[in-house]
This record gives sequence, structure tokens and C-alpha cells, in this order.
Amino acid sequence: MGQYWRLVCWDKQQMTDDLGKLGGFFYGCSDHKFEFIIDALSLKRGRRGPLGRGAPIENLPVNILQGIISRLYGRDKKVFLQASRRIAGKIYEELYSGLSWQGCRIACIGDYTGKVPRRLPRAGVKVEVGDDESFYDYVENHFQEIDMDMTDEIRKAKMVERAMNGEEENPVKMVEWEMTGEEEDPTKFVVLNESRKEYVVTSRRNFTKVIISLICWSDDPSVSMNTDCEIYRGPWAWDRISILSQRQFGPVAAEFKDRTKRIYQHVRKIIKDDDRDEFYSE
Repeated sequence: MGQYWRLVCWDKQQMTDDLGKLGGFFYGCSDHKFEFIIDALSLKRGRRGPLGRGAPIENLPVNILQGIISRLYGRDKKVFLQASRRIAGKIYEELYSGLSWQGCRIACIGDYTGKVPRRLPRAGVKVEVGDDESFYDYVENHFQEIDMDMTDEIRKAKMVERAMNGEEENPVKMVEWEMTGEEEDPTKFVVLNESRKEYVVTSRRNFTKVIISLICWSDDPSVSMNTDCEIYRGPWAWDRISILSQRQFGPVAAEFKDRTKRIYQHVRKIIKDDDRDEFYSE
């Protein structure tokens, strides 16, 4: 019958709900569930930008500060950025930094995963699985299940993040597609493997296939797909993954190896084996 899968963030001890069978969601390029992982991996870690110099407004409870920024958001762009930058760091740290998976060890695990992946102990991670538990059971029993339908929270987090950085671009530019339902943004971004110092350049419309081909992990090869590629043993599973814009990636690009061509060849083979034709040229 095939196994079912969850996205897992080891460092945050978080997991998503059941994604279904791999052969189904692998081809769900427009599935909003995978908008969540794009956002989680691109959302900055920790506090960004200045908190200010002890202005009285910064001592207000964070829920009041959030309300102030929300009201400013609909006004003139420059007014929003100038007024909100001083207080945005406090809001971000208390409300939104927990949404970020950037730089965390992630994987998409199948429910037939019995053994602890060797990559975790090798990385110095201690995993204490009970005698009657599989590794999948351990994750299910000990990790927090999070809601992937977080469009509104992600929108607010990105709005605050832009305010912290003093950016002059339209604060909603990065999330226009999510808010309007327009055709998927073809803009390319960089999926970075911080553990292996590798990267792949992709876009939203190919992202689901690219990331799933890299991070799936199970002891069992059943994937509800016709391919001899070992997609269930993803080469980037349990590595530290981030998403950066090409502009953000530029200053550190020399430290990483470009695996885009190789990874795209791998994804195209999976699709061809499965007798499908659902991969965009870029």
C-alpha cells in the first residue's frame, strides 16, 4: 500500500501532519503545504536589526506593539518602515523566530522508518528510542505537530522582518503570490545545504520535486512511484538547509559547490521513470 510521510525539523523538535503518499505530493507543485517549507527555510533566524535605545514604546507588551505595526502597515511605506524598525526586533524575537527552520536539520520521513538514521549520531545527536518504538514512532511521540496553514503568520513575520532591516521595497512583495493567488512566482532562489556546502538554484514551481528528491528518509523503498532511484534515501536528509535569495547568496557563493545540474538530472530521471512529464525548464 505504500507508506505515509511527514516533514520533520530535528533542531526545533517539530513535525508537520501527514502529507500522504510520496507519489501524490511529489507532483503537488501548487500545493500550499510546500509554501510553508519555503517560508520556514527562508525566514531569518533570531532577532534582526536594532531594538532601539530604550524608547518608552519598546516597553509595551508585544501584543500591543504588534497591533501598532499592523495599523502602520496600511499607511505610507516610508512611515511604516521608519516607525516600526525600532520595535520590530522585539516582536520578531517573541512571536516569529519560532517559525523559522532556516539552517536546521530537516528530513521528510516515511512511517516505515524503524532505525535511527546513522547521520544523526554521526553529527553528535543523541537519540533515545524506546525498546518498542520505531524511529518514526519516536518522532511522532515526542515532536510538536505544527500547522502548515500559516500564510497569515508568515506574512506578518516577513512584514516585521522587512521593517527590522529598514528595507525600502514594498513589504508585501515577497508574499504577493500567496495573498493574491496569482500564477506562481518564477523567480529563482537558492536552496543551501550548510552541512555539505552545496546548493541548488530553483524556483517555486519546481521546488517541491527538488526538495523532496533530496530530503526523504525511510528504511523501506516503497514510495508509490515507478522509479529505481533511491528517492527514499535522500542525500540531503538530516542536513542543515536554508533558502536564500540570489542577492543574499552572492557574498557567500564561493564557499559552496553548485549541484544544480546534477540534482535536476536526478529529478528528471525520477519523473521519466514514473512516466510523467511535470517538470518546468528554467
